Amino acid sequence: MGKASRQMKKKQKNKEEQAINMANRETEEKLREQMEHGEYEKAIETIAELVQAGDVKPEFMYDAAYSYFMAGDYDRSANWVTNTLTADPGHIDARILLARLCILQDRPDDGLAVFDFILENYGTALSDEKKEEIEEIVAFYGRNEKAKIVRDYPHIAKFLHLDGEKAEPEDKAAALLSSLKAKVAEASEKASQVKEQAAAVKDKAVEAVAGAADAAADAAAKKPADILQALRAKLAEAKEEAGEKIAGAVSKPAAEPKVATQDSESHTAAELMLREVEAQNAGAARKIEMLNSFAGGLYLERDLKGAELLLSEALKTDAQSDYTLRNMALLQLEMGNRERALKFASLMKQADFLLLRTLR
Repeated sequence: MGKASRQMKKKQKNKEEQAINMANRETEEKLREQMEHGEYEKAIETIAELVQAGDVKPEFMYDAAYSYFMAGDYDRSANWVTNTLTADPGHIDARILLARLCILQDRPDDGLAVFDFILENYGTALSDEKKEEIEEIVAFYGRNEKAKIVRDYPHIAKFLHLDGEKAEPEDKAAALLSSLKAKVAEASEKASQVKEQAAAVKDKAVEAVAGAADAAADAAAKKPADILQALRAKLAEAKEEAGEKIAGAVSKPAAEPKVATQDSESHTAAELMLREVEAQNAGAARKIEMLNSFAGGLYLERDLKGAELLLSEALKTDAQSDYTLRNMALLQLEMGNRERALKFASLMKQADFLLLRTLR
């Protein structure tokens, strides 16, 4: 009788999973049609349904980023681009959208750097359509800032066939030299003034600027995904040194509570990540970005306790960060704490309709 009961429960569970999968496929098809017809507000609601059903894929994250972009909400679009690249660092469309966001937000150098990275690492995989999309944007800079493109962005220069050209005609060498001397003198004078001011100014604004510089250096030298991989290696090494091999978990006595072991491993991983973030000595904005990225990695591995610990640390740094509050609300909902999820959502400065739709 016991065996028959288990078989019936298994069949019932299979039926429920099949029903959920069928419903998700219908919702996914609805999303595809909405994206094709440019119905971006409806698409955002549909993505919320998929998230609520546990159907979270990088392609849907990108659809959310693109929908917010087309709706003119660049901040939320950037957040979803980050989520997409955390789940799939090789997502070309997300990187192209990131470059467009940088340019629209008056950060052309960052946008050009992203395009240069795309052409260097994914140039051979780009479709003709994507190449045309990139060319429409970078061609403007190729015409108006040719010298800069040739000097600083070699892959864009090659893409635009500027790599064989000289930055300036030789007959303008004298004028260029004179202009450079004037700029050097001006820069030297400004550098002296900045140095004197920097010695006297100690307010938080200067710390924020320094933090942004640290963030840029950290981002160039070490990506969160690389740090996360290194931390995993450290954790594995620590377990081996302590004699806690993974195979040993199978042979533990049945009386030993597995939940406690998982919590211990979760905290160990999260604490290693916290130490790594502190070791970066980055500014507040970069610290929050890294903590959210690491929390995202633990979330994908179903280490919800560890993700909660990292997001809590991020809120200690900035309790009003909409980015962190939104992620914490979604995490609490995943953990079954709907009331806490609603509490975190209520603390956000700007209402996020996709989040509210998910929590409803």
